[in-house]
Amino acid sequence: MNNTFSSKNGLNADLRSIDSIYRMIVVAGLRSKQLLRGAAPKIVADPTRVRNISIALEEARRGLITYTLREKRDETKPSPALVGVNSKTESKEVIA
Repeated sequence: MNNTFSSKNGLNADLRSIDSIYRMIVVAGLRSKQLLRGAAPKIVADPTRVRNISIALEEARRGLITYTLREKRDETKPSPALVGVNSKTESKEVIA
């Protein structure tokens, strides 16, 4: 399996830290929401890519985002609400 991901905008991701492209997108999306709510970026933002999602994808590419996987839920139980970040304090990890 090829462990890199390339997109049209030139983002090359090393997937050794994140096991799939889909998980990377989910983690970056949740991190983007944290940035939108005022969390400090973990990188110096490139002036040409100042959007939150670009910053979040770059943080994910560099392995700067920690995330926790939820255990598979029992399909017979009702679906829980989507787990997000703690709105009262800035969370240091993204739950995907």
